[in-house]
Amino acid sequence: MVASGVVIAAAVRSVASVRRDLTMSQLRVLVVLDQSGPTHLSDVAGRLGVNPSTASRACDRLVGAGLVDRRPDPGDRRRISLYLSPAGRRLVRRVLAVRERLLADIVSRMDTDDRERLMTALRSFNDAARDDDGVAPGGVGVWLD
Repeated sequence: MVASGVVIAAAVRSVASVRRDLTMSQLRVLVVLDQSGPTHLSDVAGRLGVNPSTASRACDRLVGAGLVDRRPDPGDRRRISLYLSPAGRRLVRRVLAVRERLLADIVSRMDTDDRERLMTALRSFNDAARDDDGVAPGGVGVWLD
């Protein structure tokens, strides 16, 4: 639980250091769009494990902030696709880079043998998570507020 708290704190600090008005929930939407490319709202909601109205509110705020664009789906013009805007893509890259630096700093204070054991254990952990419920490591989880 302590390690989980450290990772969550790094995530929160990385968002706050880049853009204070962005919530973790909104970041998770941006990460979904970054990972999947143009996506329908129902797919975003499914990836996050929330109902479409919750995902829609988050997306509305992100569109208003210029981080997400809505465009007609090229395959079905009656449907709308969500795209990460260039500003949204830059934001995701900056947040993830800060998070990586924060966690790398912690890991760098470990001795070499412990770092190697940690990396081995985390690979196994990621594999187990993927096998358990299909959640790819590096994904966005299932909670959205």
